[in-house]
Amino acid sequence: MSAETAALRRALADPGIVVMPAAFDGMSALEVARAGFQVVFLTGNGVSASALALPDVGFLNLTDVATVTANIARNVDLPLIVDADTGYGNAVNAYHTVRVLEAAGAAGIMLEDQVNPKRCGLLAGNREVVGFDEAVGKIAAAASARRDPDFVLIGRTDSASAHGLDEAIRRANAFLGAGADVGFVEGAWTKNQIEAIVKGVDGPIMINQDESSVSAQYTVAELATMGVKLAVYPGILRYSVCYAMRWGLEILKQDGSTKRARDRMISFTDYNDLVGLDGVKNLEDQFLPPK
Repeated sequence: MSAETAALRRALADPGIVVMPAAFDGMSALEVARAGFQVVFLTGNGVSASALALPDVGFLNLTDVATVTANIARNVDLPLIVDADTGYGNAVNAYHTVRVLEAAGAAGIMLEDQVNPKRCGLLAGNREVVGFDEAVGKIAAAASARRDPDFVLIGRTDSASAHGLDEAIRRANAFLGAGADVGFVEGAWTKNQIEAIVKGVDGPIMINQDESSVSAQYTVAELATMGVKLAVYPGILRYSVCYAMRWGLEILKQDGSTKRARDRMISFTDYNDLVGLDGVKNLEDQFLPPK
């Protein structure tokens, strides 16, 4: 049992909704912690873009994700939930994925029932999913792989787009029965659909609040009233960062200077504070010989 997994379990047990901004690298995770959120989520879509410069259509592998996970977990004092896609294979691969990401410092993972290679759940078109028994078996394997009993497993189904909401609710319940702690029905949902999911699924529910989704119109308070337990915001940091980079680069291109952009930048001092330079200086003072 780790402090992070215990904290995540407490957050799930406490009243109210848990808001999870999604980081895509170490620096964005540090910003989530600095802003005072209690849990950080690692978005596979964001890792695929930031680390590989590729879309979220199944190019990521376990090594890619484990590397980012370890860097964040080692330096950010928040419980980290990792988007582990399909577990990168069958039930045996999912078992191995839990062992690797738990050892890397994740406090939990999200595992989905798409076929390999997967596609981002918000892309146009239906998502192809594995059969019901295979999907449930994968969750059961992942649950059995946990060494820390507090390690959290989110069972995600993308079946609603092709097979309807009733099938998605059936799968979410089966995932909970197989050992998942949270059910996640992926899709862009209206208030009536969210309430139907909350009513139909016998356990805590997560909702995707990507800005491209229908549900993004609802506030955290409104989601809490509907009965949602976890709300992940996978786009807020990666979309904001891309906007800021484009804006700043355009100013440099137009002006030949960054002067006009500087009031929208953090300072060099703030930047070094974020990444912990003072801690390094303290270690230098303690262990390196005087100059």
